[in-house]
Amino acid sequence: MKLINFVILFSMLVFFSCSESTDNSTESEGEGKPLTEMVGTWIFSSVTVDGNQDSLGTVMGWDEYAVEARFHIYENGAYAFEQVDISGGQLWSESGFIYVDENENEMDINVQQVNGTPVTETVAVTYILIEDTFTVTENEEGTLITYTLTRKT
Repeated sequence: MKLINFVILFSMLVFFSCSESTDNSTESEGEGKPLTEMVGTWIFSSVTVDGNQDSLGTVMGWDEYAVEARFHIYENGAYAFEQVDISGGQLWSESGFIYVDENENEMDINVQQVNGTPVTETVAVTYILIEDTFTVTENEEGTLITYTLTRKT
């Protein structure tokens, strides 16, 4: 299911399970937390598979009533991903934490819940952030899936 690929990707959007230490009080930007510019709500606007334009709904395995996918990034590294219907109602959700290595433009997404069910899954992605455009690429067994997100204003 392509949604699982996205979960892996955004389960990509970049958290390491941290069993060794849960004290993040001394961490600062550049040490794993999202960059200030990443914090906010991002809307998935397009996707390519191996450079070819594809359908977001197909690649991400959207619920049949989904019209939009949103990715929320919080200052503390938490994230929430959701698919919503035409009225903005949530149809599907995923949450966890992301870990950002800004020097390598890499992000690990640690998925902790899918639709309220606990899971343990980490997805590694690369990213490019230019103003209000956030591009995330996942290499899934040799297939490059690139998502373009735009900042929700």
